[in-house]
Amino acid sequence: AISSMSGFKPFELSTLLWAFAKLGVADAMPSDVASLFRAASQRLKENLAGFTFRSLATVAWAFATAKQRDTTLFAGLAREMCSLVRSANCQEIGNTIWAFATAGHRDRKLHHALAQAALPLMDGFKAQEIS
Repeated sequence: AISSMSGFKPFELSTLLWAFAKLGVADAMPSDVASLFRAASQRLKENLAGFTFRSLATVAWAFATAKQRDTTLFAGLAREMCSLVRSANCQEIGNTIWAFATAGHRDRKLHHALAQAALPLMDGFKAQEIS
């Protein structure tokens, strides 16, 4: 997967990262999985165009879950997500806030945009999404 990282479409890349993070390998991440996250980070930093808010939220969640700290990547995700936040649903907003908090990355502009996007959706949030 690493040698063909540029061949992944945005949804495919976000799903691949989600799957590896979901495996729960963060505490004892094998070097090849860590290499996968590094290669993905490089690809993402070069071009976030074409990613939906959902895919970006999935990427943020995967990096946070896998304990892959990358300040530059999270800054880029925040910038791109601000422009797409109007398309976010309740789960994506909740997952994004969780991912940025878990990664220790604060971005006032993104936090404000997420709060504004969440307000009209408040009745649709599940308990888990707001806890």
